[in-house]
Amino acid sequence: MNEIIDQLQELSETVPVPLELPTFEQIVEVEEQILIGLPNDLKEYLLHASDVIYGAFEPVTVADPYSHTYLPEVTSYA
Repeated sequence: MNEIIDQLQELSETVPVPLELPTFEQIVEVEEQILIGLPNDLKEYLLHASDVIYGAFEPVTVADPYSHTYLPEVTSYA
């Protein structure tokens, strides 16, 4: 997983308003909101690489509850 995170960080594009990485507490809060425990690899990704922007790919995030990629919002649509 560390190698993948390193690769993602190398590919990350510079943007005017960068994304923030979440705290562990924010991840726990999201787990409570969606009533599902997140896999450890997803938690590691969220903590260390969810601020990566690469092309049109927009993975879920947990640091900004107003983002269209906010995990509880995405799961509500799913």
